[in-house]
Amino acid sequence: MRKQAECEELGSRVGGLTEENEKLRGEVKRLQEQCAALSEDNKKLRGSVEAAGGVVDTPAPELPSGPTEEEKKAAAAAGAKAAAEAMEAAKKVAALAAGDSDDPDDDGSKDYEDGDSKD
Repeated sequence: MRKQAECEELGSRVGGLTEENEKLRGEVKRLQEQCAALSEDNKKLRGSVEAAGGVVDTPAPELPSGPTEEEKKAAAAAGAKAAAEAMEAAKKVAALAAGDSDDPDDDGSKDYEDGDSKD
């Protein structure tokens, strides 16, 4: 029973992480779109000010063309860590499903808890 609970917990964790990843990807996409729209608005407003004879004395902010090298390295490290954790979890699930376990307490016998006995 303990193995099944651990398997279900790992499956739930994988599902939760997958869902969180999808949400974060959606949030990044939404923020990129919002940033692009604000940049376009800024450009139009600057043009309006100049067309009206005003002077815009600050440079227009530039949108980054993509992640910096530092951001790429951090993302790669985070991805590698998440992949390693997912692989370890998958190995545990596979071992549990096959009836194998690295648990030193697992002698192949059924564990009883809360005073239950096999009688």
